[in-house]
Amino acid sequence: IERSTTDYFRMNDGERGYGYHWWIIKNRYGDLVHFIAAGYGGQYIFVTPELDLVIVATGNNGNTSAMTPAFQLIFDSIE
Repeated sequence: IERSTTDYFRMNDGERGYGYHWWIIKNRYGDLVHFIAAGYGGQYIFVTPELDLVIVATGNNGNTSAMTPAFQLIFDSIE
């Protein structure tokens, strides 16, 4: 698990990285790390281990950008 959630590729914003099929996202305060697995057709797994939080979305209308507001709501609620 540790190797699959290690960011081997880091985005320029310094907040996002990518491991083995997991996006690794640090919150703006740096005290929480979120892991997101994104699948075809809007399937997502959102994990925040420090909060024992797991959220699963099993699909949407195929518009992957439609999940952006949902993720922002999750991030805002956690912080």
